[in-house]
Amino acid sequence: MRKWVLLLLFSVSCMSITAQRSKGDITLYPRLGYNISKYSKQIPVQSENETSKLTESKFKSGYTLGAELHKQITERTGASIGLLYSVEGSKFADHTIETEKTKWEIKDFSSQLHYLQLPIVATIDMVRWQNASVSFNFGVQIGYLLKGESKNTIEVYNKNGNTWVPDNERSGKASGTNTDVYKRTNISIPIGFSYEYNKFSLNLRYNIGLTKVYNYIDKNICNRNLVLTIGYGITL
Repeated sequence: MRKWVLLLLFSVSCMSITAQRSKGDITLYPRLGYNISKYSKQIPVQSENETSKLTESKFKSGYTLGAELHKQITERTGASIGLLYSVEGSKFADHTIETEKTKWEIKDFSSQLHYLQLPIVATIDMVRWQNASVSFNFGVQIGYLLKGESKNTIEVYNKNGNTWVPDNERSGKASGTNTDVYKRTNISIPIGFSYEYNKFSLNLRYNIGLTKVYNYIDKNICNRNLVLTIGYGITL
């Protein structure tokens, strides 16, 4: 009986040890997550009379899915490369554009950017237990824009004397694809932490955009993205 108890304890011990990444291990992590994103600066709103008017950028929600391949280089350091599909963009504060005869009140304005992301990340295990670890992650991420979209609600008013009269025919919701407005390539710096327990991995990253989002706006407006993903490690 004692022999079987010792054998069982040894088996459990081995399972716990193999749940921790070891030097030389290559692990595939399918990932699924939620992100919030915005632009780094206000964007200019063009009109005939107020070409320098700005509107505030606000966080919008999106999602991220894909996979990352990780190699444990030493007992505490490693590197990973991934391929992720991420829906990002920004919301914008309501604003008004006005000329002498017409006024546009723009509400619920947002952009939605569909990226294919290639993160290349180094990992450093800060704390390790028998079957869990906390790691610090940093690196570079190269993104390619697959599609850019925008949507808003516009209320149009025409001036009649001193009174603004609603133009119901020209008012309403609008949406469309406008990929050419945005730059195709996006480079960012991902910084974050991950917690791994057995084979499950929880990863929190903040991506700091380095390149401009827009093609036709001179201001250096970049992406800001906070993403939380959960993955499951498959040892190859």
